[in-house]
Amino acid sequence: MPRGTARSGHVRWSTAIVFTAMFAAPLTAAAQMPKADPDWPCVQGYVPELSPAQVWQGPDPASVEGHWAADPEVAPLVPRLAASGTSLEEAERQVRAFAAEL
Repeated sequence: MPRGTARSGHVRWSTAIVFTAMFAAPLTAAAQMPKADPDWPCVQGYVPELSPAQVWQGPDPASVEGHWAADPEVAPLVPRLAASGTSLEEAERQVRAFAAEL
């Protein structure tokens, strides 16, 4: 077989594989996309569940020496500070009052 024929066959197959990969990749990505929630008002896609690692880059809270829930003075304060209805100013006031009692 002439040298040019084998090479042109190889080039054709390589080109076919490249084009197939280029056109198939967007199709598989679109197939994996979650369905849009019609009640979701944001442009950003809806993510139904987040892992702690997605929102916290600090040390593992469970690894902190001594657990706050075991402290009878701190345990009732934490849920009040973490409540979504507690303003930052109110949380700071509660922390100052708690620290003053110590």
